[in-house]
This record gives sequence, structure tokens and C-alpha cells, in this order.
Amino acid sequence: MLFIISIISGVFITVCDYLVQMITTEATYLVSRLCGLNDLTIHLASYGCIFAFPFWIAGSWFVYQTGVRINKRLAIITTICMAYSLLILSFYHYSYIIIRQVSLFTITIENADWQLLIDANAPFMPFMFILLPASWIIIGSMCFSSKSIVPRWSIILNPVILTVVLSLLTWGFPGIFQRLQPGIFSLGVTAHYLICYVSLKKRKIIL
Repeated sequence: MLFIISIISGVFITVCDYLVQMITTEATYLVSRLCGLNDLTIHLASYGCIFAFPFWIAGSWFVYQTGVRINKRLAIITTICMAYSLLILSFYHYSYIIIRQVSLFTITIENADWQLLIDANAPFMPFMFILLPASWIIIGSMCFSSKSIVPRWSIILNPVILTVVLSLLTWGFPGIFQRLQPGIFSLGVTAHYLICYVSLKKRKIIL
């Protein structure tokens, strides 16, 4: 049941991320995109995601269960850092509704004002670009251990690796890969939950 709820929540968050960003993750596009969304989409992407995040984060239990067989202390630290970062970033989605509400009460917004809105999310950046990626890099490296029950090919679906590879492909071939960028990190996290669950189930160690 925990696995199903976590995967459903992850798919929901991934779809919402895609609906909000649609074409690219670039900040100025994101702001203009938020202002053009209908009420249903913006509420799902903001309030819906805030509700879904704790259930999505519950999937980190499976990541911990695979990591603890390699290094218990490292598994505890990385899982806590990952889960805490994701929890903090759930409130980042609340900024979606705030930006849109500001736009509804403002006739003309200059570029400087858009930048103020973007800068208001600065407290989330250390979690988004440092703590969370670092946690997933460590988690990914653990699959190369001889004690790992997660297949080594799963590194391809590690959210950090997936994001970096797709960013490089987008830089080289923007017309083909740019539309795949939105939601790719969320998709990678959800895919890794699935891989961990399947790996645990094969070993018959699912609790």
C-alpha cells in the first residue's frame, strides 16, 4: 500500500510539474507560464502537490531499505537529507499560487518585479541544487557496491544523472529534448522508488 500511494503521488507531481513548465525549466518562462494557467491546473500544481508530497516522500523508505544493506549510517544520512529536502520543496509549489495571485492584482509587471518574485524562492535553492542532488549522487553511487541489491543500470534513472544527461541533450538538440525537461527529476525519483521496491521484493525482504 505504501508503495502504491508513493508511486501514484510521484506520477501526480511529475504530471503537475510538466503542466506548469511544459516547455522548459527556465525561470522567466515559468513565471509567465504560471500566469497563464487555468484555476484547476494551478490549484492542482500548488495545493494538490503540497498534499501529495508527504505520500511521495514515503517512498524514501524503500531507498533506505536498499541502502542499509550497504552502509547503515550512510543510508540513514542520505535518506534523511533526501526526504527533508523534498519536504522543504513541497512549499516551493506554494509559490506557484502566490505568483499567480500577484499577477491577478497587477496590471503591469516589469522585469525587475518578476525578478523579485523569483528571488523570493532563494531559500529553497540550497535544498534544490545542493542537498537534494548530493543525496541522490550518493544513493546512485551505492548501487555499484558489491552488497547492493539494486541493479547497476539503475544509475541511468537516477534523477541527477537523468537531469544532467537530458540537459546536455537539450543544449545540443533543443528542438528534440527541451520538452522532456519539465518534471524529469520528479520522474527519476519515482522511477528509483519503483526500482528499489522491485529489488526488495525479488529478495523477499519487503516489510
